[in-house]
Amino acid sequence: MYVNVSFPLRECVSQVLSEEVQLLDFYQINKAANTINQFVSSTTRGKITQVVTYNDLREIAMALINAAYFKGLWLTPFKTKFTTKDKFYTSPDQYTLVDMMYLEDDFKYGISSELGATVLELPYKREAASMFVLLPDSADDNTTIPLDTMLTRLTPDSLRAALATLERQKIHINIPKFKMEKRIKEELKEALQRLGIRHIFSNSADMSIFDPSRQLRVRETIHKAAIEVNEEGSEAAAATPVLFDLKIGGRPFICNRPFLFFIHDNHTNNILFMGVYRQP
Repeated sequence: MYVNVSFPLRECVSQVLSEEVQLLDFYQINKAANTINQFVSSTTRGKITQVVTYNDLREIAMALINAAYFKGLWLTPFKTKFTTKDKFYTSPDQYTLVDMMYLEDDFKYGISSELGATVLELPYKREAASMFVLLPDSADDNTTIPLDTMLTRLTPDSLRAALATLERQKIHINIPKFKMEKRIKEELKEALQRLGIRHIFSNSADMSIFDPSRQLRVRETIHKAAIEVNEEGSEAAAATPVLFDLKIGGRPFICNRPFLFFIHDNHTNNILFMGVYRQP
């Protein structure tokens, strides 16, 4: 929690949150932005180096900053020698060549007729967390329609039902290496308001727990996320192309079109990160 040096923060808040509260001179906007961005960069191990800009911090009294970092190594790593250039389709007649990873092993795999998708679990070491991939059924006319349809059907209940179909079997996996970074601002505020969180953005917001003068309100919310998926779960060297055929007896799971993924904490049963990969 970064609080402007001139802001009359309640003394009890300063005492209870003494380790979280840090006074910052928001009148020196560039310096304040650098301080916040350095905290985020340090917490995320350099994955996110900038979350706020000069314009974000103009006329700000307080900034609540949260940063999270996750790094996982696959329980069964992909071998870089099997990574080859292959097609990723964004439409039936449009594709981009991507670095497509390959792995053959026993994994939990399921089919959800409700979502119109196949589901695969890729566990990380010690199996405390896993990445789940939901690959929509293919369509001849448009590769984005099945994904968008699946997303409209996605609810906590339909997701639980999809995960309940998982059974361990031999799978031949093709999935692209990818990096994603996304910053949202107005979209996040609109999403929160659709969920009913509106009052804190209005002039009638009651933030008196922080400010006895009741002059405080939330002006905007910002979220930035970054994720990288590769052979080992960390930076890997370039691959040597190797040609191969599928062996008999395994199911193919070929992510050559848009898909949904999320990282799941298997102990707390919480989703840590979630995203959609639409195009390279």
